[in-house]
Amino acid sequence: MVLYKLDESTTTGIPTIDSQHKELFDRVNNLLMALTLAKGNEEVSNTVNFLESYIKVHLSTEEDFMIKNSYPGYPPHKAAHAVFTNNVLKLKKEFQERGATSNLAVAAKDLVGDWFMNHIRTVDMQYVPFLKDKIK
Repeated sequence: MVLYKLDESTTTGIPTIDSQHKELFDRVNNLLMALTLAKGNEEVSNTVNFLESYIKVHLSTEEDFMIKNSYPGYPPHKAAHAVFTNNVLKLKKEFQERGATSNLAVAAKDLVGDWFMNHIRTVDMQYVPFLKDKIK
């Protein structure tokens, strides 16, 4: 089951960002697969914990690029990142309270997968023309 992947609509052309987006897509897909196949709480827990730590790395990378290059859209982009972080924290809290349920699978898809895909296609693509030639 591969729901999320890099394609024309999600590739920025900035290698570091694209690599991190791919890793996040892979991990969200793994989480959804683990939930769908009832792989157990340990595997789901590992994936949720990874997502929580990796988004910090990824969002910091993007924000550092924006700050270093004086990207004018930084403030609203940072606010959008806060929403994503809160979504992942909601997912983790639901997992801690209820375990690996079908509701968690729906929440993972909606709160993390769909939101993240939409964010890349709309919000991230706004910085691409400004940053692409500045970041190697």
